[in-house]
Amino acid sequence: MIGLVFIMKDLILKIGAGVVLIILVYLLGYETARSDFSQLIFLYGTFFLVYLGVFHYTKTPKTLTFFIGLAIFLRLLLVFTIPNFSDDLYRFIWDGRLITQGINPFDHLPSYYIENNSSITGLTPELYAQLNSPKYFTIYPPVNQVIFATAAWLFPNSIWGSSLVMKSFLFLFEIGSIFLISDLLKQFRLPAKNVLLYALNPLIIIEITGNIHFEGAMIFFLLLAIWLMVVKKRWIFSAIAFALSVASKLLPLMFLPLLVRRVGGLKDKRLNYSKKDTTGTFPLWRDEMLSSGKKLKRKKGGGNTNGSITQDTKFLPPTPSRGGESQSSFYPLDLINSLSDFIKSRVSITEWLGLNWKKVITYFSIIGITLVLLFIPLINGVFLSNFGDSLNLYFQKFEFNGSLYYFFRWIGFQVKGYNIIGTLGPVLALSALTGILLITLLEKEMSWEKVFERMLFAVCCYLFCSATVHPWYVAMPIVFCVFTRFRFPILWSGLIFLTYINYSYGEYSENLWMVGVEYVLVFSYLIYELIYVSRHKKTSA
Repeated sequence: MIGLVFIMKDLILKIGAGVVLIILVYLLGYETARSDFSQLIFLYGTFFLVYLGVFHYTKTPKTLTFFIGLAIFLRLLLVFTIPNFSDDLYRFIWDGRLITQGINPFDHLPSYYIENNSSITGLTPELYAQLNSPKYFTIYPPVNQVIFATAAWLFPNSIWGSSLVMKSFLFLFEIGSIFLISDLLKQFRLPAKNVLLYALNPLIIIEITGNIHFEGAMIFFLLLAIWLMVVKKRWIFSAIAFALSVASKLLPLMFLPLLVRRVGGLKDKRLNYSKKDTTGTFPLWRDEMLSSGKKLKRKKGGGNTNGSITQDTKFLPPTPSRGGESQSSFYPLDLINSLSDFIKSRVSITEWLGLNWKKVITYFSIIGITLVLLFIPLINGVFLSNFGDSLNLYFQKFEFNGSLYYFFRWIGFQVKGYNIIGTLGPVLALSALTGILLITLLEKEMSWEKVFERMLFAVCCYLFCSATVHPWYVAMPIVFCVFTRFRFPILWSGLIFLTYINYSYGEYSENLWMVGVEYVLVFSYLIYELIYVSRHKKTSA
């Protein structure tokens, strides 16, 4: 009887949540304009709450499989619509149409072709009018440009057709990412249901497949690089995949320092996993199946003896055995102690000298050679200059949803009386780089499992120092947090859509109150998690 009730509740969850999510994604993708903030935030907020509920109540492998399938279907639903929250598509099409006619998109500004009455097919005044950056050089790397060109070649005169092709690529990348996350979770013996944190996340679904943002390609190739290294032990192919990730978006370059000691063969002997675990995550997203104290009787082979739903062992996360050291987490509160240890001890230096540097150099050389081969078709006399101009604009001109940047900008206004972005942008970029190098130098545990935690803090260090943080930028912290105890990126993904209020005014204006609410809550929860992890570490030691 109890088993029947459990089955009915599970069925109601799947049908009810499935229908609601399909309706919400349809309304967001097909019936909601970016300027209609009240409708947008209501639908997105509802989606986010249902998403949290689904993750919380998913307790069996069958339920997990159902919601992974639903996540894929929701992405497929968005493949057939033109993005309604972003106008980047039109620049993608512009670049693609240039490439199909043998013209390097990095050669000239879009305005050049209009002002000189160019007769290039497809570069119409109507398309130009929809560009959001006609006065800026393109900044999209080779993998993106290949997809742009493919879309323009298949549909030279159709915006919808080009959108369909680009979304199809991202749809396939997303399916690949979901598979890779699932397999890596299994490899590291983490809860299988954690894949839903990425697969069903509304920001990921809406911004990557819905609005055509190529973080989807970058994430897929980065996960593929780690999967090839950790699971398949194919480090040469791993290097090629990493290069493709960089060639989708340059951000993964910041993770290269974290790979040196791992690729070089440094072994971490402190991890000694047991087969059982009672470790939970954080209270708001705790896995109740593991922490409720209820036990399910099992037969050999995974059956049950009381008619209840079988609990698959792959839902169980790992924990170090009592015989070894406790599983450590990296968090900024440890920096001072780690720095002191590093200065006092020569062990770290010895470890660096003992690496397999031949393998490290080969791995990094393959990445470099692959990138050169990918960029060669785009490199000419003006590429570096124009591409550099675009990067310079990003760090010294663009402002959107900054956190630390806005705080220091305000101080600059009080002291200098004007916007100090020209100085502050590069200084914060250098600060982010310094933070990332510190994370690399001071980490003690070199396991591949822990690389995701380091990457999480590295990319967040970069984003917190950035002057521009669009909603889709949070995609990378979301995928990394799946493999860690930290959940603040999930909260961030729910709050960052508040920034869409900026497009609801007659003339674009940034609502700094919304930015303040977003970051106060995100930083508060981050601090809470850091304290929670610290206490949990001391308790388990």
